[in-house]
Amino acid sequence: MRYFAVSAAVVMMLISLASAKSVELTSAQIYFSQGDYHKALEFYKTAVTDLENEVAEAKALGKRDKKAEKNLSQAYFEMGQCYQKLYDYKLMSEYFDKSMGVNDKYVNKILDAREDLWIKFYNDGVPLFNNEDYQGAFEKFNTAVIIDPYNVAGLKQRALCYVRLGEYENAIKDLERFMLLEKEYELEKDLSVRVTLANIYFMTDRNDDAMKLYEEALAIDPENIAVITKLGTMYQQKGEIEKAMKMYESALQKNPKNSDLWFNMGILYFNMENFDKAVESFNKVIELNPGDVESMMNLVNSLWKAELYTQAIPYLEQVLQLDPENVDAWSFLNVAYVKESQKEGIDDATRKEYIEKAQKAFDKYKELSGK
Repeated sequence: MRYFAVSAAVVMMLISLASAKSVELTSAQIYFSQGDYHKALEFYKTAVTDLENEVAEAKALGKRDKKAEKNLSQAYFEMGQCYQKLYDYKLMSEYFDKSMGVNDKYVNKILDAREDLWIKFYNDGVPLFNNEDYQGAFEKFNTAVIIDPYNVAGLKQRALCYVRLGEYENAIKDLERFMLLEKEYELEKDLSVRVTLANIYFMTDRNDDAMKLYEEALAIDPENIAVITKLGTMYQQKGEIEKAMKMYESALQKNPKNSDLWFNMGILYFNMENFDKAVESFNKVIELNPGDVESMMNLVNSLWKAELYTQAIPYLEQVLQLDPENVDAWSFLNVAYVKESQKEGIDDATRKEYIEKAQKAFDKYKELSGK
């Protein structure tokens, strides 16, 4: 008799368990414990459909079915675990989110599971990125983002992969999401993210967005020369001369040997028709980079506008030593020699020498230009 009494008790316990969790959920858990994750998922899917209906019906009546919510949260969590075992991290993450959306019972377990997996894939991606295997690194970082879409470090690294792979629109989406999460979690503003996103905006002709982010980046790091230079260039392009000048002057105070800054200053002064200052700026570039042909020609243009033709000659001769087939230099040199030959007060021998040089320069210009 005891045998049957014990058996009846077991049966009653199973019936009670089934009524609390449903036969489908109990069956799913049994298959899960046996490692048959595909079979477990079949029963979980049926169980969650019923549980979702129960939760929805109670909600429609203005009530809560706490037991159904508890079981639904558990079912979602365990489905996430099944997908984790099957290496389907996208569905794992989806069902983990669903579980947390019902209640917070499994939050800590979900966070632990995500963290362990995220660290693994993130760390696998770092050496690949450093070795310039950007596609391989992307696959690792992409998986890390799928595992934990709320971890901003993963988003940042995936975005950098997108940049290296030339997928700028995808990079923009990741970096914009990074900043949204940064604001939501009240994190410290990331300078490099703003500069990278601003650079992409600039490359893709979203100049207003780029300028806004460069200005934000400068507020974070007022000493950042790269950002100051970018802003100076953009102000210059927009015709905001005073702002551009302020940026360049600020940058040059911090880095007076930056030839690019001096070059930009020269262009700015040239466009302002302040040719004396333009000459000074381009001369500074040449001091720093003696072989910079482009700066020499800009300096010549500045001297030309100031009608200082004589001063242009040595620079033109230097250009032609470095670039003997520079058509523009030969043309300028021809005119400069002609103007020198027409000056009053020079002797006939000197005049003849200038005329011969002018003819030689003109002949070379005709040869190279095909005119």
